[in-house]
Amino acid sequence: MHKNKFGKLENLFLLLCWLVLIARLLTVPSPSVPSLLNFTYSDKLIHLVLFGGLVYFLIEAVESFFLTRYVYVVLIGLLLTIGYAQLMELLQNYIPGRSNSLFDSLAGGAGALIAAIVIYLWDYKHINRPRLLMQVCCMGCGAYVLEELKEKYRLYLFFYNPNIYPATEYKKRLAETRRIAAKMGVPLVVGRGDYQNWLSKIVGHEKSPEKGSRCMICYADRLTATAKKAKKLGFKYFGSTLSISPHKSYQAISQIGQQVARDLQINFHDEDFKKNDGFNKSVYLSKKLNLYRQDYCGCEFSIRKKSLA
Repeated sequence: MHKNKFGKLENLFLLLCWLVLIARLLTVPSPSVPSLLNFTYSDKLIHLVLFGGLVYFLIEAVESFFLTRYVYVVLIGLLLTIGYAQLMELLQNYIPGRSNSLFDSLAGGAGALIAAIVIYLWDYKHINRPRLLMQVCCMGCGAYVLEELKEKYRLYLFFYNPNIYPATEYKKRLAETRRIAAKMGVPLVVGRGDYQNWLSKIVGHEKSPEKGSRCMICYADRLTATAKKAKKLGFKYFGSTLSISPHKSYQAISQIGQQVARDLQINFHDEDFKKNDGFNKSVYLSKKLNLYRQDYCGCEFSIRKKSLA
C-alpha cells in the first residue's frame, strides 16, 4: 500500500509475527474462550479479525517485494490468506480438543475478502494514478522531487547510475536511497550499474566540461535505461531528478527525454525542478532529513575538475 512506512525486512517481520499469532491461537489444544468474548459467535469473530489482518500484512509484504499491478497484489494477498486459513483448519483435525469447522473456514475467508475489498477501495484514488518510474542519482535531489510529485503519480524510484565513481560512493548513495525510499514508503528498483561499459561510451569525451558532450551521453544513457525499464514494467511515465541540479542542463535533459519517449513510445515527465527555488528547497529538505549530500555529480572526471578548482 502506498502509505506503507516500512521496508522489505520490516514488512516481512510483521507478516511472520501475524502468521505465528494465528498459528498459536488456532492450534492450542482444548482452547478456552476469554470471558470477554464468551458469546455464541465469538470464535467466528476471531477468525474474521485474524484473517482480515493477515490480508493487510500480506499485501504490504507482496508489494514490497514485487512490482506488479496493485489489483494483482490484492488478489495474491487474498488467495494466500484463504489458503492459510484452510491449512489451519486442516491442522486442527490433528490437535486434541480441536476439529475442522466449515463455519470457521467460511468466517476466515469472509474476513479475508472483506479486508481485501476495504483495502482496495481505500487506496482506489491512489492506485489509479499513472505510475512513474523516476531515475534518481542521490536522495539529496530525490527527496524534494518525491515530495513534489507524490500527489500526482504512483511513484517508483529507479537507481541507475553506472557513472558514479568510486565504488564506495556508489554504495553510499545507494544505501541512502534505500533508507529514504523505505522511510517515505516509495518502492525502489535498482538497475545494474556497469562502470566499464559507461567508460566505453564516453571515450574521447573525458575532458569535456560540465554540461558538455560527456554529460549529454550520460543523460541519454540513464534516461534510455529508465524508459526501457518503465516500459518493461508497464508504467506510463518515466522521468529523472537530474534537472534539479544547477550543474545540469534542463534543456538538454528535456530534449533527450522527449526523443527517448518518442523512440520507445512512452510518456516523459518533463519538468525543470530548479524552478520556484527548487534546488534551495531540496537543500533545506536534505538538512531536515539529515541526508548525505555529495559535492560532485558522481563521475571521476567531475572529481578531477573539482580537485583542480
